[in-house]
Amino acid sequence: MEFKHDLFLCHNKANKDWVRELGEKIESEEYDGRNLKVFFDEWDIKPGKNVVNELEKGLTESRFVGVVLSKAMLEADWPTMEWTIAVCNDPSGRKGTIIPIWLGDCEIPDSLKIRNVLYFRNETEFKKSYPKLVAVLKSTALPRGTKNSSSSQREIIKSSFPIEYQDEINEQLASNLFPVTYFPEKIWSGPIGSLTHKDVFDYLRRNYSGVHPTFLIREKRLYCFWDLNHHNCPFKKILTASNIEKESSKKWISDSVKRNWLIELFNRALKGHCWDLNLIYDRDHGRFFFPPLGGKDRTETWNTGKRKSTRHITTRHTKGKSGQVFWSHQSLRAKFMNIS
Repeated sequence: MEFKHDLFLCHNKANKDWVRELGEKIESEEYDGRNLKVFFDEWDIKPGKNVVNELEKGLTESRFVGVVLSKAMLEADWPTMEWTIAVCNDPSGRKGTIIPIWLGDCEIPDSLKIRNVLYFRNETEFKKSYPKLVAVLKSTALPRGTKNSSSSQREIIKSSFPIEYQDEINEQLASNLFPVTYFPEKIWSGPIGSLTHKDVFDYLRRNYSGVHPTFLIREKRLYCFWDLNHHNCPFKKILTASNIEKESSKKWISDSVKRNWLIELFNRALKGHCWDLNLIYDRDHGRFFFPPLGGKDRTETWNTGKRKSTRHITTRHTKGKSGQVFWSHQSLRAKFMNIS
């Protein structure tokens, strides 16, 4: 396909002045014997034209989509429509056609966190991120700095501080988006009366050993992947009546409400599995981490097929002259989500 634009700038009108300046700067860049070309609604949608059709056409005819992320943008309907269309065309990020441009006053949507984000929160970040954006649009290598620069040498020395300082640095880590290829075919439910999630957890702790089964309570019914009619089912004794039902998981996926229930069941199962692996869930930061092992460093060894690998996943450190002890942990952010 022949593209008419190099970059589609998805944005909200509250950021239009900033986006206009960015577009003008990009269009001053030369590429392949011409200047780069940006799709910007003020420049490319003529009066009287069908706005929706022109936006969809602009998305289709652009090599890349720059999503200018701000609080105002995420609260508006039009920009949301634009970037969700783009995400549907590249849900895993393998094509690399969607470029998040973060202005910093909002949370980054989950479907965009998996992509390498460009930071434009201030002038310093603009100077660092803009050359990277242009390099992508020109299909050239990312800037790597100059070997002989004294300022570069100072940055190298600065970044070689002892490991205790690393906990004080915010990091943006790469991740992967994997498709769900299999899940239980049936979802069972039974009446639970006025019991809460806490009540059921307390019951399981008192009466059931082993990994606690996944469940969800909605509208005074308990939903799970267990056969509630089975004599070994751990929930059997706490059901308040015998009207047990089973539903197809595929039907839940097509239901706008129950689809979210199913995703919550998956995420509850994930938390239970991580707990079984001795991972602790950090609710404040939404991540799992390995605790120390008996007050000592923790290592894990696994077989890659060709050789055994070992990694320190929890390490004890001391900070500065005071000798203050702290721990660094390998951690994981993982959850199921729906992209449609």
